[in-house]
Amino acid sequence: MRPSAALPPPLPHCEILEVCKQILADKGITLDIQEYDDYVIPNTIVEDGQCDTNYFQHQPYLDDFNAEKGTHLVTVAGIHVEPMGIYGGKQSDLSPIEG
Repeated sequence: MRPSAALPPPLPHCEILEVCKQILADKGITLDIQEYDDYVIPNTIVEDGQCDTNYFQHQPYLDDFNAEKGTHLVTVAGIHVEPMGIYGGKQSDLSPIEG
């Protein structure tokens, strides 16, 4: 079986895939992790067939990327989204925050 390549950003995705790498190795599957800190290259590399998969984006980002770039990428499985926090300093509510 040929190695499967994945293109994640550094944290936490590479760390997660390092655990997966050993689990897959125990099943005779080689996982080649190629770390990128860019959010365009992993999609273009998958689109042109240089790599099998990437591991970093949610569905709205993928849909927008396909529409803007004319790519044909599809979701195989959902991906977790890291928790995010808002630290407003002296703000007592979120109304001053735009976007």
